[in-house]
Order: sequence, then C-alpha cells, then structure tokens
Amino acid sequence: NLTEPNINIIIGDGRYELNNLEGTYDVITIDAYKVPYIPWHLTTSEFFGEVRAHLTDNGVVAINVGRVPNDRRLVEAMTATMLTIYPTVHAIDIPGSLNTILVATVKATSSENLAQNATAASGLDPLMERVLSTAVASIVPATPGEIVFTDERAPVETIIDSPVLRYLIEQGPAGLPGLGG
Repeated sequence: NLTEPNINIIIGDGRYELNNLEGTYDVITIDAYKVPYIPWHLTTSEFFGEVRAHLTDNGVVAINVGRVPNDRRLVEAMTATMLTIYPTVHAIDIPGSLNTILVATVKATSSENLAQNATAASGLDPLMERVLSTAVASIVPATPGEIVFTDERAPVETIIDSPVLRYLIEQGPAGLPGLGG
C-alpha cells in the first residue's frame, strides 16, 4: 500500500513537483504515462539533470519506457538522453510486456553489479527477491540511439506514432496491454 515511512509519494506534475523538493533521494522512479505516450518534458536531458540534482551520490533514477517488438527507437533515444547526465544506463525488458525499465546510476556501474548485489542480498521480502531475480534475468544491452531529447527538441510522439500504429494494424488493440480485451 506504499505506507512505509521511507516512501514519499507526491501527486502533481512530475517536473514541477520535483523542482519544488528539497533534499536528495537514493531512488527516483518515473512512470508517468499512459501506454504508449510519455510527456515530452519528462524525457529531456535538462529534466534528467534536474533529477540528478535530487539524487544522492549513490542514487539511481528508473523510468518505464514503452516499446513495441522490433522497434526500440524510444528506448534508444531515452538511453542516449540519460547518458548525457549519467555515466551508466541499464535496460531491463519486463517479461510479458511492452515495457523497458531504464535505470541510470550517478556512479558508473555494470550489469554484474546488480547480479552480485542480488546474490549477496539476504533476508529480503520475498517479493523483492523475485523482483531482483527477474531484473537480473531480464537485463538487455542499453544501446543509445542518435537522438537526444532536449527542452528545445523532444520528438517523442514522432518516434512513438509510426511503430505503434503499425503494431496496432498488425496485432489489433489486443496486442497492447491495457487497450485490448
């Protein structure tokens, strides 16, 4: 129920609310869209710089990015954008979905770090153990594309529209979780 004392839930426009926060956080997660669109102002290098300003020296930011099979352009653009601020970005394809979680770290890390930490963790809640196990098994290469989103240019909808329309034509609405029956 997200009632733990160390969880701070803030409801409002993500970028505005973020910039009104004081202090730093170990983890900031972003899941601010309705399949498949994400607000462009939450995709830019400037935005991820603002997120960085609110992370601790060991902090991470995670964002859920939609995709369709055989078209990772949005994931690649988001990876390239995040790499303008963070030294490392990891990609985790969520099994049974059209989602990739991108995790950027303030300090340089490797995929092996996650596997080592998951192995070393003991006494975790069983749900957390399953999440870590799934994440380790679902890591894919985080390949940056050529497009970097900025506040001046963030063609998110352009990148999303053509593959989504093609996928919907091929699969029908049932092919996109949340839209079909």
